[in-house]
Amino acid sequence: MPDIVKLKKQVTIKQFTRKKLLVAILLNVIFNPIFCYFNFIQDKVLYLIEGYHSLGKMMLAMAAFIPFMITFDILWNARQMSQKGEIDFVLDEYFEKNKSIFKLCGINSLYTWLCAFAVIMILHVSLPDQYQFNSIKMAVVCGIIAGVYTIIFTLVSVRQLKKHIIMPIKLPIAV
Repeated sequence: MPDIVKLKKQVTIKQFTRKKLLVAILLNVIFNPIFCYFNFIQDKVLYLIEGYHSLGKMMLAMAAFIPFMITFDILWNARQMSQKGEIDFVLDEYFEKNKSIFKLCGINSLYTWLCAFAVIMILHVSLPDQYQFNSIKMAVVCGIIAGVYTIIFTLVSVRQLKKHIIMPIKLPIAV
């Protein structure tokens, strides 16, 4: 009687991307507006740069942390799954060191922060002094921006991941 070998089901890159994107979008689009709303509602007036809870501080914090954490999560989990054989590809030695993962996270975060800072400075120069924002609308805008950051940096991280795939693993259908 032949031995029956039960094969582990491996995750494809498409399934991995879809799962990470869905979880990250749900978390960022739901929790960021709520967090922004409760921070912005304390002050009756919301300014771009001035004030304890300003729109600029929230936007710059989001621009720094969301790309960093999404990139880190995707690259770290892909490396762990690749080492355990749970995903259908093998990564090269570039991701074996934590230094390379943190380097990519830092670069994504820095570029996003610089772009957000430039937009905030352009708004600061172009808007009249003491211009006030509606806190509820700005909380919704923060949620939309968090969702856009999530989509962009999930796809950027997967693209960076695809550059370092050595070979896809082909499992036999029957043994």
